Amino acid sequence: MKLPRKLTLNDRADFQAVREKGKSVSGRFLVLAALPQPQLDHFRYALITSKKAGKAHERNHIRRLIRSVLVEQGERISPGYHLVFIARWRAKEATYQEISREVLSLVKKQKLLRAPIPNHEAQS
Repeated sequence: MKLPRKLTLNDRADFQAVREKGKSVSGRFLVLAALPQPQLDHFRYALITSKKAGKAHERNHIRRLIRSVLVEQGERISPGYHLVFIARWRAKEATYQEISREVLSLVKKQKLLRAPIPNHEAQS
């Protein structure tokens, strides 16, 4: 499954607003900056991987890992926020499980994590 285009944050002004006015929390591999946008009925995200994070194929790999976590866990993230994930240089050494744990941990630190959606099949 793929994330819809409407979830990506493309505008430079939006990036700057999140970085300047938003609240940041950091982990070992990532930094997450979040800015409330009450008019949104979904969250929007952006990924920043500087050249410190490695060569192009390593930076692309980091972005793919983060996107796959957002595909898998996106419904657990509260709507109405602009999120900017910034990869640290250590992220190139991280496994999928470590990135997944870190993304969920940072979202939880920002108090943006919703309770898991119950599986309807399990209730039958």
